[in-house]
Amino acid sequence: MAAVRAADDRTARKRISFYQTEPMRPLKFQLRPILRTILGLYLVLLGVLSLMPNPPQPPDIISWDKLEHALAYAVLGPLLFVVLSPRLVNRVRLLWAAGIAWGTGAMFEFLQGVLKLGRCFEWSDLVANLVGTLTGLVLMHLVIIWLRRETRY
Repeated sequence: MAAVRAADDRTARKRISFYQTEPMRPLKFQLRPILRTILGLYLVLLGVLSLMPNPPQPPDIISWDKLEHALAYAVLGPLLFVVLSPRLVNRVRLLWAAGIAWGTGAMFEFLQGVLKLGRCFEWSDLVANLVGTLTGLVLMHLVIIWLRRETRY
């Protein structure tokens, strides 16, 4: 009877979504400091480009301001997710990554309005930051699901 109950427990655990119970496997110890450094440098780059009076313009292929915001924060969200503590459940890490990324964008937009550097605060930029962050996190989530399915078989 105990063996049947143990087998049922294992089967039930497999059916539970990884968001509810399983934290992501920790990255190798040597990789985490490198990713933190990349995150720090990326945040500095975002800050400089966000607060620069006349930021460089990309080629005509990507000349839309909102697309630039979305792409920048589509990278920041997943990068934050990977760097956050692997001890957190993935759902909590996703929420923290989304909140920190969007909060960073809100801070840079607020500073644009306050510092008067030739840039102005725009609500539409905040929306583009949020859309980019959520898009990046959803794509990363789909990659995680795909990788877990591939390693299972």
